[in-house]
Amino acid sequence: MKLYENYCDQLLYRPNLLFVKYEDMVASFEPWLDGIIEFLGVDAVPEVRSKIIREADFHVERLISMSKKKTFIRKEGK
Repeated sequence: MKLYENYCDQLLYRPNLLFVKYEDMVASFEPWLDGIIEFLGVDAVPEVRSKIIREADFHVERLISMSKKKTFIRKEGK
């Protein structure tokens, strides 16, 4: 575990590395996306940014409810 901690500590100070969290992406997608765009230093065309936001709809509540359902698939005749 210590080796992993040392590895992570070294990565934190690299200017060409951005740590992102899935939770941040789902909770606040637009600021998360803006952070990535800024880190990459690209000019985000507003139409492209809007399309990304529109198509990256996570429907978190739906995904959570689907994950709680149990689905069983049975072969016919059994």
